[in-house]
Amino acid sequence: MARTTRTLLLRPTPGSRPADLFDKILQFRAKNPNDRQFPFEIGNSGILVEQVDENTVVLLSNGFSEMLDPYSDPPLERYTDEDHMSTNGDAGKDESRVWKTTRVYEVIGNPGHPRLVQFRGRDPWTALPILQKPAATLAGFLDEHRASMYAYAAGDDTEAEPSGSEKHNGNARLYLKLNPAYRPLIFQWALQLLSALGFIHARNVILGDLHVHTCWLSAPDFSISILGFLDAVYMEPMHGTRYTNESTWGSEYNFPFHPRLIPGRGTGPGGRWDRDVATAKTDLFLWAALVFELLTGCWPAGDRNLEDVKGILARGLWPRLGEGGLDGILGKCWDLGYADADEVKRDLVLVVEGEGWEVGGVQGDEIRGLDGARILRD
Repeated sequence: MARTTRTLLLRPTPGSRPADLFDKILQFRAKNPNDRQFPFEIGNSGILVEQVDENTVVLLSNGFSEMLDPYSDPPLERYTDEDHMSTNGDAGKDESRVWKTTRVYEVIGNPGHPRLVQFRGRDPWTALPILQKPAATLAGFLDEHRASMYAYAAGDDTEAEPSGSEKHNGNARLYLKLNPAYRPLIFQWALQLLSALGFIHARNVILGDLHVHTCWLSAPDFSISILGFLDAVYMEPMHGTRYTNESTWGSEYNFPFHPRLIPGRGTGPGGRWDRDVATAKTDLFLWAALVFELLTGCWPAGDRNLEDVKGILARGLWPRLGEGGLDGILGKCWDLGYADADEVKRDLVLVVEGEGWEVGGVQGDEIRGLDGARILRD
């Protein structure tokens, strides 16, 4: 049986220098003093995205980001292999997560998949992952365009349990409604995310966490890609160690509607969820929650307290959109009923095509004729 561990350590490449990466970052900052996009944190993960040059970014733990302090002691050029975090005992959970991202990308291999953020290689000294720079993050896109995407409108009480996207105006119950112009774009994102999940699951990798902060967008078509693999579950082929999702299960306090809280179900011993290890069904559960958020403007049961959400999960009274086909797909994901991402994708294609759009493209996840930039212009 494979060993399971929660930490991963990567060492510098012989002859490499820490100053090489950090000098590039500092030089880019100096040349672009008005660029305020970077650095930014991935949600509240403690992991920063820092720009290296015009085309690439790097994921930094707080420990590594402290090296960007120009007054660091000792100066960067005086660091040696013996000062590396994996050597001096300073490496912690965050360092392990960014190193895991490097290793999973390497295990998957290049060119990877177009619905994964593209991996440009590891930095030789830090072993941190160098990635293709995004045009935008999904979280940033939603913040910027929320006013045009969603508006409160009257609706009937069709939900088994309220979604968290409603409010009251006197006696009237109002719901956040999606601007129909964005609907095909969200369907395309949903299909593209399933393409990515199907690809990594086929390679025995579990993403472990999926939300708006781990999705990036490309220009000019606003295609979506997943930022992996901070919370991945995978087997390290070099020595047969199984690495698990160190921080995923803390997310239930930020997103209480989470599969960890489903009692008596799952794939662990005795039919219960393994509290340490995410599965493919975890990824599909969270995919459904993310799609629900995109269609309604709110994570499922977003305004409920933890005990209320536990009750919803225990009874299987899933939030509903009032749309039979989509409700069936999301509910089946939340019931842990799908075998794999490809099965979900087949069902979703039927819903999308039933609404009059044609699905095509090399990956079978593009809506023909969709112009994301035009949606924003209009």
